Amino acid sequence: MNNAMKNLVGTEIRKSLGGGCLDLNLRWNEKGTHWRQIQAATFRIAASICEASRDAQWCIDPHADAGCLGGNVLGTYIRIELADGTESEMAGAEAMLRKIAHDITR
Repeated sequence: MNNAMKNLVGTEIRKSLGGGCLDLNLRWNEKGTHWRQIQAATFRIAASICEASRDAQWCIDPHADAGCLGGNVLGTYIRIELADGTESEMAGAEAMLRKIAHDITR
């Protein structure tokens, strides 16, 4: 595990853009790592989302420009733009994100 992944302090999944997208919000403790390592870790997580959803027609858009959330916490996020925006597609994407979020935080 790289140093940045040790600094992941929280994840949150949120619907965005009127329900046509899902965001995996990542919160990082900036102490003990460099923000470039956080960017690289965000891209690695986005790559695992791409691999897990390779048969879906979603767009995966990682936002690795680390924003300061206060209290030495930085935020990045990965957006999934759903192809159809149906409830079924949303449920599948959300289940996949929950599994990935669980895997990266354990």
